[in-house]
Amino acid sequence: YELIAEDMIAEDDKVAVRATFRGIQQHAFNGIPPTNKAAEISVMLIYRIANGKIVQHWMNADSLSLLQQIGALPTPS
Repeated sequence: YELIAEDMIAEDDKVAVRATFRGIQQHAFNGIPPTNKAAEISVMLIYRIANGKIVQHWMNADSLSLLQQIGALPTPS
Protein backbone atom coordinates (compact mmCIF):
# COMPACT_ATOMS: atom_id res chain seq x y z
CA TYR A 1 0.00 0.00 0.00
CA GLU A 2 0.99 3.63 -0.22
CA LEU A 3 -0.01 6.88 1.45
CA ILE A 4 0.54 9.92 -0.77
CA ALA A 5 0.57 13.34 0.91
CA GLU A 6 -1.31 15.76 -1.35
CA ASP A 7 -1.15 18.82 0.97
CA MET A 8 0.57 19.55 4.25
CA ILE A 9 -0.12 22.61 6.44
CA ALA A 10 1.57 23.41 9.76
CA GLU A 11 0.57 25.89 12.44
CA ASP A 12 1.77 26.09 16.05
CA ASP A 13 2.22 22.50 17.26
CA LYS A 14 -0.04 20.85 14.66
CA VAL A 15 0.44 19.53 11.12
CA ALA A 16 -2.54 18.72 8.89
CA VAL A 17 -2.15 16.36 5.96
CA ARG A 18 -4.59 15.67 3.11
CA ALA A 19 -3.60 12.36 1.59
CA THR A 20 -4.60 9.57 -0.76
CA PHE A 21 -4.35 5.97 0.44
CA ARG A 22 -3.97 3.26 -2.23
CA GLY A 23 -3.65 -0.45 -1.74
CA ILE A 24 -4.86 -3.97 -2.44
CA GLN A 25 -6.77 -5.85 0.25
CA GLN A 26 -4.54 -8.90 0.67
CA HIS A 27 -5.34 -9.61 4.34
CA ALA A 28 -8.48 -9.78 6.45
CA PHE A 29 -9.80 -6.32 7.31
CA ASN A 30 -12.33 -5.88 10.14
CA GLY A 31 -13.50 -9.46 9.63
CA ILE A 32 -13.68 -9.12 5.82
CA PRO A 33 -11.63 -11.86 4.13
CA PRO A 34 -8.98 -10.80 1.57
CA THR A 35 -10.52 -9.81 -1.78
CA ASN A 36 -7.36 -8.85 -3.69
CA LYS A 37 -9.28 -5.78 -4.89
CA ALA A 38 -7.58 -2.40 -5.30
CA ALA A 39 -8.91 0.58 -3.36
CA GLU A 40 -8.11 4.30 -3.25
CA ILE A 41 -9.54 6.63 -0.60
CA SER A 42 -9.10 10.15 0.75
CA VAL A 43 -7.61 10.57 4.22
CA MET A 44 -7.21 13.59 6.52
CA LEU A 45 -4.59 13.42 9.28
CA ILE A 46 -3.69 15.87 12.03
CA TYR A 47 -0.54 15.42 14.09
CA ARG A 48 0.44 17.23 17.29
CA ILE A 49 4.20 17.64 17.64
CA ALA A 50 6.13 18.10 20.90
CA ASN A 51 9.92 18.06 21.24
CA GLY A 52 10.25 17.01 17.60
CA LYS A 53 8.03 13.92 17.99
CA ILE A 54 4.44 13.06 17.14
CA VAL A 55 2.63 12.85 20.48
CA GLN A 56 -0.97 12.70 19.26
CA HIS A 57 -2.72 12.09 15.98
CA TRP A 58 -6.24 12.07 14.57
CA MET A 59 -7.40 10.54 11.31
CA ASN A 60 -10.55 10.71 9.20
CA ALA A 61 -10.86 8.32 6.24
CA ASP A 62 -13.52 7.60 3.63
CA SER A 63 -14.41 4.19 5.08
CA LEU A 64 -17.68 3.89 3.13
CA SER A 65 -15.83 4.19 -0.18
CA LEU A 66 -13.23 1.66 0.98
CA LEU A 67 -15.88 -0.91 1.90
CA GLN A 68 -17.63 -0.38 -1.44
CA GLN A 69 -14.39 -0.74 -3.41
CA ILE A 70 -13.45 -4.06 -1.76
CA GLY A 71 -16.99 -5.37 -2.29
CA ALA A 72 -18.06 -5.48 1.38
CA LEU A 73 -20.93 -3.04 0.70
CA PRO A 74 -22.92 -2.47 -2.49
CA THR A 75 -22.24 0.60 -4.59
CA PRO A 76 -25.40 2.59 -5.41
CA SER A 77 -26.32 2.48 -9.09
